Amino acid sequence: YDGVVAIHDACATRKETTLHDSIRILADKCGAELTECAHSREKTLCCGEGGSANFIVPHITAEWRQIRKQEAGGNPVITYCAGCSNMFGREVENIHLLDLIFDPHRAIKGKAKITKSPFTYLKRLFLKWILQKKLK
Repeated sequence: YDGVVAIHDACATRKETTLHDSIRILADKCGAELTECAHSREKTLCCGEGGSANFIVPHITAEWRQIRKQEAGGNPVITYCAGCSNMFGREVENIHLLDLIFDPHRAIKGKAKITKSPFTYLKRLFLKWILQKKLK
């Protein structure tokens, strides 16, 4: 694996250009070599979770995920949305941005330890506690 990753922008962030730029800067600083998909930033595709689209029109959302998989060109996809990470996890190798930030070497190699419920909730509380302490 050569460290090349594609970025998947969450559909809820389509108009958040500063966020798009920040995500790419963070990924780059973590050692990821980035490639842009044709459908990114303002033109990003939905993963299917937004608005429960996957339950309403699963055949269409499956097409969207296949498009993302093709655009990534066999490279893992970096996500920064838990819903996108979950939806892509079924079909597209993906790395959540937080895994890349906290353990870049394991994340890039696809060996990040994925937390399952209820520990995801506990980790969120722990992260919130750490950030609150640092911001005081």
